[in-house]
Amino acid sequence: MKNKSRTKILLIDDDQHAMEITESRIKANGYRFLGSLDPVKGIELIRREKPDIILLDVAMPGVDGFSLCKIIKGDKSTKKIPIIFITAKELINDVEKGFEVGAVDYVLKPVDWDRLMEKIERILV
Repeated sequence: MKNKSRTKILLIDDDQHAMEITESRIKANGYRFLGSLDPVKGIELIRREKPDIILLDVAMPGVDGFSLCKIIKGDKSTKKIPIIFITAKELINDVEKGFEVGAVDYVLKPVDWDRLMEKIERILV
């Protein structure tokens, strides 16, 4: 795994509170944080910054997380970036759909931050 302080973790979530909490937790664990409240701007940020991992909400206005994941995985320059869905939805069909569109993991809200950080570190190794 590369140096934590150089590792970029991007969150795309339309919830400002979730953005602030996630930013605080990611930075507290020594990683760089990038965030977007807007899915379309999030795609631009992904292409420009090339994050090491993406945390993605499912339920967002305009473009949902599944559609966004398909766009990310369909782009040659971003398709290898691991994606973890973070959502309040616990429906088994949503979990399955997340994996079908290319996610490497699925975390439910409220987030167990220790568990999420373990998953991130395991993926980044």
